[in-house]
Amino acid sequence: MNLLNRLSLVRQFILLSGIILFFAVLSAGIFFFSVDRLFKLHFLSESFAKYRESIAEIQQEYRMFILSTHQSEFYETGDDNQTAALFFKCEMSYKIYDEIRNELDNPNEDLLLNLKESNNLIQKFEKNFRILSAGLSKAGTEKIGLTADLYFSGNQVETKIKQTGNFEDIRQIEEVRKLENEYLQGHLNTTAENFLKKSKLILDKYSNFKDSTQQLSVIKMRISDALAQYINNFELLTNIYSQAGLGNKNGIDGTIQKIFEESEHNTGSVSAMLFDDIRQKYKLYSALLLIFGFFIIFFTAILLYWYSSILNKKVRALKKMSLNMASGSLLQLNGIDSADEFGQISQNINKHLASLLNKNQFIRAISELRIDADPEILSNDDQLGISLKYMKENILEKDKKEHSAKQEKEIQDRHVRGLAEFGGILRKNTDKPELLSYELVSNLVKFLDAEVCGIYLLSAESHLVPIATYAYNERKIYEKVILSGEGLVGTCALEKITFYFEDLPEDYIQIISGFGKVKPKTLLLTPLVLNEDVYGVVELASLKGFTKSDIHFLETLGEDIAATLAFMRTRELSAGQMRNSAAGFLKSSYVKNKTKEAE
Repeated sequence: MNLLNRLSLVRQFILLSGIILFFAVLSAGIFFFSVDRLFKLHFLSESFAKYRESIAEIQQEYRMFILSTHQSEFYETGDDNQTAALFFKCEMSYKIYDEIRNELDNPNEDLLLNLKESNNLIQKFEKNFRILSAGLSKAGTEKIGLTADLYFSGNQVETKIKQTGNFEDIRQIEEVRKLENEYLQGHLNTTAENFLKKSKLILDKYSNFKDSTQQLSVIKMRISDALAQYINNFELLTNIYSQAGLGNKNGIDGTIQKIFEESEHNTGSVSAMLFDDIRQKYKLYSALLLIFGFFIIFFTAILLYWYSSILNKKVRALKKMSLNMASGSLLQLNGIDSADEFGQISQNINKHLASLLNKNQFIRAISELRIDADPEILSNDDQLGISLKYMKENILEKDKKEHSAKQEKEIQDRHVRGLAEFGGILRKNTDKPELLSYELVSNLVKFLDAEVCGIYLLSAESHLVPIATYAYNERKIYEKVILSGEGLVGTCALEKITFYFEDLPEDYIQIISGFGKVKPKTLLLTPLVLNEDVYGVVELASLKGFTKSDIHFLETLGEDIAATLAFMRTRELSAGQMRNSAAGFLKSSYVKNKTKEAE
């Protein structure tokens, strides 16, 4: 492709990109505008449904209020759970009304007027309900309010008339009380009229007491006053129930029922107008969404066509690299030079090929017994790299074990030879205890690479006497005789076990040489035991330390030394030399002099 075609393609690409960008922005604007409008319409319809539901709940709560038996709290304060629930639902309806007003977008005047009238009807209901609930609270029950006053005054009148003994009056007052009960149960106006008619006849009879005696006049006057109060309470109570109009279309209850009917008719009109408006706008916004969908499909098709050509080129490049890998070649190709996922895949393939090349070189190095090379491990998931590293570690571990086994065998062979050499020393010096001791000390220091060595033998008094030493300082040489159980040496003889210490006290021992005084780091004490009999203790100190094989060697040699000392003791006892001694050759004059010299 020549330069002109390249420039033309760039211009076409820029023009196409501009057109696509323009339609993309326009489509996005249409989309967000339409979605926002549709969401608002949805919320508006939901809010109005809640509004109608709240009005229905108010009607239901009001019916329950009328039919239910109220608690004493209502008659004492004029408020209880039911009245509070009604007022709360009224408040909720006001809030929902405000939400609907705020969500309306350019509503027509009829819709606004009907919606406002619906809210006014709820306010009117709340006002009438407050008056009704206040009147019913004032009317009360048999225990509180005007009803209680009516019962109390009626009982007084009935009691006083019964005191007169006039059977006709008693019969009449009982009929009046019966009418009272009937009215309280049904609140019928005819019952109230009969009550007032008969009660006033009785009142007229007792109000006229001019022809009576003084005493009879007083009784009639009291009955007349009580009866007048009784009638007054009844009239007050009937006025309240008449105003309330319960059970008929008159009074406050009738007004509330009309309010509910008007509200239902009004909300129906509002619902019809509102949903008609919603339906028209829904069609508009749906059409806008269709237009948006068309532009999106158009934009997507062009973008996919353009992008698929780029993807096809990159896929072909990746295919070439994968075929190269499938053939087993470790040659790295140029691949895709980009910062996207295809470029990253290309880089990862080349990185993997480089890692395989490194592992191939590592395998060659291992085959040539060059174990200084290390395989490249790309990550914790690089199983091949981890396996190669594990193989190298196994080879090194195997070599280490073989080297360790070889060293162990060499040490064992050395210790066998050493036991043979020390056996020769023990055999050739059985009659020379002093020479035997010093040869043992000097050879032990050389054989175990120690700096300090000493042999303590058990005297007749069960003391441990240093019989031969090597590289001890002067104070240690002339240290006092050690009792059994005293210090480390005495404890070793008493316990009959080997002690090994790697941290000696500062003042325990020092090595005197031409370089000055040096403190050893480790100390080894082994008892000379044969058949549970202790013959002495061997003490070794070193700057380097002792291995387990060295300790085992010294324990084995200690048994041989103990056997030799036992043999020497038996031989000297049979010869009758060095009597009054419990430790074999330690009864010799040499040992006695050495013990005195040490003490």
